[in-house]
Amino acid sequence: MRSSRCPSTTGAFAGGSRTDSGTTPSRWLTAGRTSANPVRVALESRSLLGELTRDRPRVAWRSRGPSFGLAPVRVGDVVVVPDGSDGPHEINSGRLYAFDPDTGEERWQQKVEMNALAPAARGDTVFAPGFTYDDVREVGVVRALDARTGSVRWSARLPRWPSGAFGAGDSLLVGGGNRGTPGVTALDADSGAERWTVETDADTDALAPAGDNVFAGSRAGTVYAFR
Repeated sequence: MRSSRCPSTTGAFAGGSRTDSGTTPSRWLTAGRTSANPVRVALESRSLLGELTRDRPRVAWRSRGPSFGLAPVRVGDVVVVPDGSDGPHEINSGRLYAFDPDTGEERWQQKVEMNALAPAARGDTVFAPGFTYDDVREVGVVRALDARTGSVRWSARLPRWPSGAFGAGDSLLVGGGNRGTPGVTALDADSGAERWTVETDADTDALAPAGDNVFAGSRAGTVYAFR
């Protein structure tokens, strides 16, 4: 098994901004790859979203975009939504859409040539994990895009299908398995270069940071703590 130590971190990137574990006024949990199992955010009652959870909100805007929209992420001045339509022949498969969070106006859309999953964010970059097809099989991939324009900054292939990603320090952590060796991989968030990989006993569907640890749960029922 090839492995390496995970760099210590005291926080992570959630919704485009850095949060320190135990000190931020909001709490958050990453989960899932589709809108049926979305990213969930728990905030203190003094926040605007805390107020909305008590009273029925009005619909501020609606906008057409993805055929099968997955969990969105706020990155700078846009909200990015991937299209999860499955298959290389789906017309919208592998597209990312960016909307103005106040008006719903489409800012850009980008064909990223893959089946995109729920994205992650850091600064002005959105990270889109997914899988694509080569001549023989499906392969895992992560693409980093400029949140302002949708242009692709870098692309990295993975030894497995990814199940999700989140930022920790200057690394992007990606778990997964399915069509490949299960495990967790850390990529350089600025270049996409692989920093380390830890193999696990089964697919890892969820990753979570807490203090100096990153926790991963596998489908075999094993919980891993990386430090």
